[in-house]
Amino acid sequence: MNGHDDRPDPPIEQFDALASLLASGAVWAEADTEIEAQIVTEITTEVQAHPRAPMAPGREDRRHLRPIAAVAVLFLIAGVGIGLLATIDDDLDNVTLSGTDLAVGATATATVEEQPSGLRVVLDVEGLAPAAAGTYYQAWVRNDGGSAVTIGTFHNHGDDEIELWAGVDAATYPIITVTLQQEGGGAESSGQVVLQGRSGG
Repeated sequence: MNGHDDRPDPPIEQFDALASLLASGAVWAEADTEIEAQIVTEITTEVQAHPRAPMAPGREDRRHLRPIAAVAVLFLIAGVGIGLLATIDDDLDNVTLSGTDLAVGATATATVEEQPSGLRVVLDVEGLAPAAAGTYYQAWVRNDGGSAVTIGTFHNHGDDEIELWAGVDAATYPIITVTLQQEGGGAESSGQVVLQGRSGG
């Protein structure tokens, strides 16, 4: 070994592509300060561990761009990841449901997500007794005018989260309720509400 780095310099087009990526607003979503500090520390350590050797006469030294490019790439990855997480969070709405007099102490959290195929609602239920034989639970989304759309049924015999779907808009139907239904009792709500909550408050 002669101490020289004989690897070819990266084409300038790579730096142009990197510059284009860094111009994207999503890249610069605010990152956690601890992540930033860790990235800077790791790059500084790497640079100190590999000092630059003198270049041959007449050869352009662009090796100083490598640690800069490495820092940029790491921030790009961190920024895009955090930006994607922020976008995902913006698409979700967590609704708290409280038990009524028919289910004292029961609670649930409904994670509401608008998807291209419809409104996805995932219920995480606590303290609600399993539906007795001959009965089941039915979930609904409702509007302030009293109209209701069923989003599915369940019996709550386990601890699994309950996935429900509707073909309506969450903003139009902000109220979520769960009723206790009788088998063979028809498609209409029984009116026996055991859980209820409202999106946005």
